[in-house]
Amino acid sequence: MKKKVIVSFLSVVLSIAIGFAVYVFNGSRVRENHVIDYLQSKGYSDSQIESIKVEYSLINGIMGYQTWLINVVFVDEPGFIYTYLYDSRTGVSQGSVAGGDINTQKEDFKHIER
Repeated sequence: MKKKVIVSFLSVVLSIAIGFAVYVFNGSRVRENHVIDYLQSKGYSDSQIESIKVEYSLINGIMGYQTWLINVVFVDEPGFIYTYLYDSRTGVSQGSVAGGDINTQKEDFKHIER
């Protein structure tokens, strides 16, 4: 009896872990594609984008922040990370920019949306 309870518990935990991994993997692909489409609609080509990294944070969701952050690095500005947000109701928007130093001004960013 005890063995059945343990096996059942482990099966439920494993199912939840696999379901969560599938959700994050598929969600990452969907959001990356939305950001690529958004950037292309703004006139960017694939050759101008160095990398796109999608991050999921369950803690952010618990705290009421965006759970998905899409970080984009452009070829001509490798020292800056542009963060984009995706919301199923409002679509893609640019969130913030990281990088540079204390003297970096908003005008110094080449890809900031004004």
